[in-house]
Amino acid sequence: MTSYAALPNAITLGSAASASVGLLHLGWAAPGQAVAVGTLCLAICLLCDVLDGKLARALGVSSPLGAQLDSLADLLAFGMLPAFAMAKVLTPAGAPSWGVAALCISYILATVLRLARFSERGLVRTRFGECFQGLPSSVAAIVLMAGVVLHPQGQATDLALALLALGLAVAMNLSFPFPKRGIGFYPFVLLVPVMVAGAWGWLPG
Repeated sequence: MTSYAALPNAITLGSAASASVGLLHLGWAAPGQAVAVGTLCLAICLLCDVLDGKLARALGVSSPLGAQLDSLADLLAFGMLPAFAMAKVLTPAGAPSWGVAALCISYILATVLRLARFSERGLVRTRFGECFQGLPSSVAAIVLMAGVVLHPQGQATDLALALLALGLAVAMNLSFPFPKRGIGFYPFVLLVPVMVAGAWGWLPG
């Protein structure tokens, strides 16, 4: 059993690595390629986020270190990656914008607070089973990245994307119960293939 103890942490680090690749592309590449790669990297992060916890519980090797790694990887994957992708489509020419910067920072800080609250409080039990308190950062990332991928250029749609990000930031830090499984979670998971399919439309050519 001990020889497998590091596997869940390795998967968590894989999520952090995937998020880092996406962030680098968002900084280096043209908008089309950057958004496509960032979206695919987020999909990998979501898969790793599911697998590391399941494997840790199956092997009985859950640990405080693993919890800390998971939280830090989630900040990269579900906070910074979708926020930077949003900045890429809102400023496709790369010109600095304090408004976009403030929007992205607000979303990232909301994710930091959400992850800190989860580390402190964990899940709650309700009639719906185990529930998160507020919108999980992973679900918020799926919705925001889907908004980014499906975002057409235009002032009105830019405002809609900004309002979506602010709404998700608030929802992450409310206290309503959000089911960990079942009807609350699975509809958002269905957005992932839509998000990935939409990413191909951003690729040049």
